[in-house]
Amino acid sequence: MSAELTADRATADRTTVDRTTADRTTADRTTADRTTADRTTADRTTADRATADRTTADRATAVRFEDVSFAYGELPVLAAVGFDLAPAEVVHLAGRSGSGKSTLLRLAHGQLRPRTGRVVVDGTPVHRAGGGALRGLRRRVAMVPQDSGLLPRLTALENVAYALRVADLRLSPGEAARRARAVLCEVGLEDRLTAMPHRLSAGQRLRVAVARAVASAPAVVLADEPTASLDPEAAAAVMGLFERLARSGAAVLLATTDGDLPGSARRRGGRVLRLDGGALVDDHGRNSTCAAG
Repeated sequence: MSAELTADRATADRTTVDRTTADRTTADRTTADRTTADRTTADRTTADRATADRTTADRATAVRFEDVSFAYGELPVLAAVGFDLAPAEVVHLAGRSGSGKSTLLRLAHGQLRPRTGRVVVDGTPVHRAGGGALRGLRRRVAMVPQDSGLLPRLTALENVAYALRVADLRLSPGEAARRARAVLCEVGLEDRLTAMPHRLSAGQRLRVAVARAVASAPAVVLADEPTASLDPEAAAAVMGLFERLARSGAAVLLATTDGDLPGSARRRGGRVLRLDGGALVDDHGRNSTCAAG
């Protein structure tokens, strides 16, 4: 009996040890699981904060390019371009023909998608936006293309009034016509209101396109060589419109191959971005705002 009792006690002791070991193993696993969970929570919190910070930064800028690259097929056009454009800022985008200026503007307008990187315009992630978001964006972002892009069957006045009503569906035809007339007069076309596009010179068509772009007071204006075919007086009137728009809070990005325009911007303390071979090689006057008086 004594031997049997000793054996039972040994068995009981082993069982106790096994349970203790199992309990410790379970406790260790629980602690490890909690540590992993804590790390996962911390990682998620850090990621959420980074996302929130990026979202806040996106909302604070009118135009943001972040490490943007683009190519037409195998032909590289832009390489790792990055910059921010603030509200109430007029920025000149300079560079030789073929340097990627027009492509950059088309990316900002959502006409193209980057191969890599992020494009955010007026809070919209243009690089991944769908059709509905892009349509909404284009009511707030105006584009002045090189070819003016006027509707051929509408007069100068009707082109501007039509754009105004597209931007604001609540606007009456009479109010749209009144605003269109006022902005066309500002660019010196008061005697060409009823002219069809084919009856206008290249410079006059460009001024109509500028008037159409600024009439609706957009949040952002993207203009591709807006003074290319204008005489000094007309160019000054157009620049006056852009600067007035910037003073009201809009961001204006002007692409140009005109050597004098970036030079005048530098002399007045303006900001000039320079593209060369698809790369951003200069950002002169960064963080300056429109200084027009």
